[in-house]
Amino acid sequence: MRSLLAPRELEYAKHVVNGESDKEIARGMNLTLSSVKSTGRRVRWKLSAENRTEVAVHAIREGLVAICLMISLLNGSAENAIRVNTRLPSAARTTQTSRRA
Repeated sequence: MRSLLAPRELEYAKHVVNGESDKEIARGMNLTLSSVKSTGRRVRWKLSAENRTEVAVHAIREGLVAICLMISLLNGSAENAIRVNTRLPSAARTTQTSRRA
């Protein structure tokens, strides 16, 4: 999945995992609302996802969340890194932890 998505698309997926609306994503990525919607359509097409929930599921299963955590930490944005990890449903956190073992 990582190789399928461009950096902007990866960032979009991270925001989707955070549960942000398109307006919030636009503010966070400094894009217009139409650019965010276009990016969302492109990500859904590339991942064969029907909706934002499926994008989030793909991101979590494929380890995109961990990548975003590392990028956020490298960029000095620890607050965002923590937010990504803590906003996951508890079942998803459990699944991720058990896969690492």
